Amino acid sequence: MSTSLFTSTQSLRALTAQLLIAGGDERLLLDAQGTNKYGCTPTPNEALLSFSSSTASTVSAENFSSLEQFVARLQNTLKKTEATELFEDEVARQKSEWLSLLACPQ
Repeated sequence: MSTSLFTSTQSLRALTAQLLIAGGDERLLLDAQGTNKYGCTPTPNEALLSFSSSTASTVSAENFSSLEQFVARLQNTLKKTEATELFEDEVARQKSEWLSLLACPQ
């Protein structure tokens, strides 16, 4: 995925929605109404019931908000850091977080 996506002028909400379905298979492709094969949108929709399936449910407002914050952090970091450095730092951060969650010594 190109870093130009993170520097585009689209809204944070639109970018986050685009990233959420990026790299998925044809089930996540959006139709003319903006829904996937299962009738779900890549943005929260409180009018729909959630069935807890990753593909057949619309993302919760809480999770989408967390993802928006993550995308915004990446966008801000890319303004002052090279993409490869950001990638390496993010891999290290996530590795550390996983080890901490699993109570592994670091």
